[in-house]
Amino acid sequence: MKKRILPIIAFCSIFCGFSNLYAQWSVVGSASFSPGPVRWTSLAIGASDIPYLAFMDNSTNGNGRVTVMKYENNTWQNVGAPHFSTNAVGYVVLTTDKNRDTLYLAYIDAVIGVVVNKWNGSSWVNVGTPGFIHGQQDALGMVVSSTGVPFITYRDANQTNKASVMQYADTGWTYVDTANFSPFAIDYVALGLDNNGVPYVGEINSNQALIFVEKFNGSHFDTLGGYRITQSNRGANLSLAFDSINTPYIANIQSALYPDAWKYLDGQWNEVVPGGAINTFGAFVGLLISPQGAPIVAYSDTYNGGPASVSYFKNGQWYGLGNSDFSGGEADFVTMSMNSHGDVYVAYEDYASGYGPTVMKYSATTSVNSINSPSDIKIYPNPCNGRFEIVFTATDNDNAQLTLVNSLGQIIWQKVVEQSNGKFTVQVNTAQYAPGIYTLRIKTKEGFQNQLVEIM
Repeated sequence: MKKRILPIIAFCSIFCGFSNLYAQWSVVGSASFSPGPVRWTSLAIGASDIPYLAFMDNSTNGNGRVTVMKYENNTWQNVGAPHFSTNAVGYVVLTTDKNRDTLYLAYIDAVIGVVVNKWNGSSWVNVGTPGFIHGQQDALGMVVSSTGVPFITYRDANQTNKASVMQYADTGWTYVDTANFSPFAIDYVALGLDNNGVPYVGEINSNQALIFVEKFNGSHFDTLGGYRITQSNRGANLSLAFDSINTPYIANIQSALYPDAWKYLDGQWNEVVPGGAINTFGAFVGLLISPQGAPIVAYSDTYNGGPASVSYFKNGQWYGLGNSDFSGGEADFVTMSMNSHGDVYVAYEDYASGYGPTVMKYSATTSVNSINSPSDIKIYPNPCNGRFEIVFTATDNDNAQLTLVNSLGQIIWQKVVEQSNGKFTVQVNTAQYAPGIYTLRIKTKEGFQNQLVEIM
């Protein structure tokens, strides 16, 4: 399975707090709604909160060319002609301007090179000359400023393997900084604009296990907080986003294969949950930030067979958003967006439904069952010396999977507990474990929660 992601840029939407409740994910329209298999799914929410999805169309007539569809009037329908690109494509990116009025599409045409299109209301038109970058490029990303200026980034796999950023003006595409400005050869680059329209790029050098972010200062890109935010050799798993006060966040897959997130504050990068990555193996990581500053991370849960899953940060820890692993089967090319009401959408290549595209929605206003809310769970003593107990109250019959993970991402203890209505207690013996901070994950069919445990 080819582990690539699409850059996911956060929109400053109205975020309805998820509280301590678990709503359920629902399929938008039908699963695997295209005529055939797809790759490179990319999701965007447009005007009137209409979801749009672009993808490489591997149907009989698609031949790997790009198709864009939207969900309107209770059905998925083509936006323009299906599979309209000249040739087969890769690295498909769909986004909108900040007002969500105009759709922009970028992809790498296997023959022509990089192509950027704009939807004019009736057809897809070129932004600049098709193939304005030609050769071996990958890791394509795109964002659009509040004034409607598109920016792209890519890795030049033909020569230096370094990153470049370009923007479009009336005279055509021009470089921001110089071509191939990265200080190192990289494996992946993610692009974002803060609320003032300033470009940032996140980059990964897998060979040296580096992950870093650069900010454009008006003439060139400067590194924020050094070249090693965290060690990562996962070269295709990186996403960049901003909160409402322009705090940069990144999410990626650690070298230990765990999804995690960091924010830049007071001149340095800090893990969102210190010592507490999201406790599952992952791929295809994506990131959104709510206007209240809550990071939301989407990923393919490879520890449990690759289904889509979403976690959000609240009160010092990670919680599962709705039922965990909600896609059921394996999900590739996971991509995420949020509408103006705070509803989260996730799209992916659906292995369980013939490799077609599936879009699912988590509604923040859904009536939910508060099974195993975070307030029900207690761990004591914490810090502990020799043992600790986990106590939580269940209001419905369900099994709980408990997992304890060390700072290296290694599972050192796990247990499946059969629940019944009421309270139950699990005792964990820690005498054989080294002192340190550990992550306890509590997972049920309704979702999961991570809590930190200190062993002395």
